[in-house]
Amino acid sequence: GNHVHAFLVEQLPNQLGYRVHQANRGAFGIQAWLLRSPKELSRAFDKGLLMLPHELYEGMDLLVRNRTHGLASLAHLEVLEKNFPQYVPLLPYLRFVRDYNKKAAVIENFRPAWSQFGKGQVLSWERFLRTFLVPLSNL
Repeated sequence: GNHVHAFLVEQLPNQLGYRVHQANRGAFGIQAWLLRSPKELSRAFDKGLLMLPHELYEGMDLLVRNRTHGLASLAHLEVLEKNFPQYVPLLPYLRFVRDYNKKAAVIENFRPAWSQFGKGQVLSWERFLRTFLVPLSNL
């Protein structure tokens, strides 16, 4: 697919710290990432800076339909659960994708990473290493 999730790490001069910038095509733009206040997130969604992940839904729905020969879909996961036991371990994720279609869900999914790394905040080397770089390298 054409999924793009871009990271940019800015190292500030004189060892002042690091800023993490990111954008995710079809989910959020850099403008949303740099917002300063949680109150701004709702307006960001309304302006299209935070988005419903339509491509994710469509891609997972197509995958479910293909794997089940058109018998199941994200809208009818019970068919997958009853007739395709090999895919049952995927049900929690498939339900998450299916239900990720409301403004509140998008904001709540965005909030943890944004709170920790967004808002243009400066991270010390220790915090950057411990909370961003090491976990990212373990993906």
